[in-house]
Amino acid sequence: MHSVFISYSHVDSAIADSICSVLDSASVSYFRDVKNIDWGDGINDEVRTALLESQSILAIVSPASLKSVWVPFEVGYCSALGRKVLPYLTHPSLDLPGYMSGLKHLSNLEDVSTYFSRAVRELPASDLGATKPKPDIRLHYSAAIAPDHRGGTANVVAISVSNHDDKPVYISNVGLLTKDNMKLQITKDGLTGQPYYRRVLNPGERMDVRIADDAFGPSGPFAPNGTDPSDIVDVVATDEIGRQFFGDSTKLVETLMTLFPDRR
Repeated sequence: MHSVFISYSHVDSAIADSICSVLDSASVSYFRDVKNIDWGDGINDEVRTALLESQSILAIVSPASLKSVWVPFEVGYCSALGRKVLPYLTHPSLDLPGYMSGLKHLSNLEDVSTYFSRAVRELPASDLGATKPKPDIRLHYSAAIAPDHRGGTANVVAISVSNHDDKPVYISNVGLLTKDNMKLQITKDGLTGQPYYRRVLNPGERMDVRIADDAFGPSGPFAPNGTDPSDIVDVVATDEIGRQFFGDSTKLVETLMTLFPDRR
């Protein structure tokens, strides 16, 4: 069990070294990749396990970490678990990124020492394993006709995934659920043809995922499964720790079938 997970860009290794020295002096247990991940270990698995087992995360916010992919992922993962997030700002001219906005930040090593020298911050084991409510993520969908990337038009179902929670949530993927419980992941935009990537949704933000009328055709992404639109029962979005969020299934088939009137 770790008291704190150190999240940083390796460009800031010297700053991380100094912070870890303070934690060592205060006898605070911590996870740091270069300290805890051995050669040959699976980095992704080790990081996820450490995040699950840490009671808080200290994120070094610097010009380098603002460009990092790992830092927002790690902060979002801990936020979703309800862990304490401690931003460490390396320079007063920097602003906290949106996924940490509103948090009181640490700004020097004295702050780190003061915070971790307070009364014991250990959480009871029962609290760490307690089930927490899911974030308020809502899925809606509607049919539309829109211009596509080939210069024509396409019938699409636009699926919107919106965050009505008070914390950022990382959406890993969006897909369609079939009657036999198969999940068909949506990998690219039906209009632009561009691939979808996981992204963070800050409070009040949404992402739109569109599937076109050729998705179930001979060369569509769902064709290998032999799936018919009438086999779809729900839309599902999944976050980075595997929680699933569903739409209003009562309206989904009707919406999908507006794209495929010949399949009624």
